[in-house]
Amino acid sequence: MPGADARSSRGFTLVEIVAALAVMAIAMGIVIPSLQGWMQTREVWREARYFAATLRHLRHEALVTGEIQELVIAPDRNTYQASGVGGSVALPEAAAFLAVEGGYALGNQIVRVLFYPNGGTTGVNVVVGAREDPEGARYRIVLDPLIGTVRVDDARV
Repeated sequence: MPGADARSSRGFTLVEIVAALAVMAIAMGIVIPSLQGWMQTREVWREARYFAATLRHLRHEALVTGEIQELVIAPDRNTYQASGVGGSVALPEAAAFLAVEGGYALGNQIVRVLFYPNGGTTGVNVVVGAREDPEGARYRIVLDPLIGTVRVDDARV
């Protein structure tokens, strides 16, 4: 029958469409959570690199201008402020200061880091990580007190 062949080749059945939608829903249920974790890791990594760049910039400014430069870190507010800048820089929602060691304690968890014209610093070790996932992405930013070099490492290792 020519009419039966033409009718059966025109489209998909309801069962086929429902099966395809079910497979897509399962795939999305697997992909979306891992994509969100990847995005959070990327944001924390970007913030760690940005903070490290700020440390390098302040060291460079101290060397060039011959004046002491200052960075104040407020881990409880997830902010930091560099000398010569009008306001504080807040970490993005996904990132947080998980630990700050070194520098000068100013009280109430606030830490002051100085950069000297000879290239030295007071030194600091900072861990920036995922705010809502303590086992998630964490990066340690190390500022060497003697020569002022900055290093970013994975703190989960």
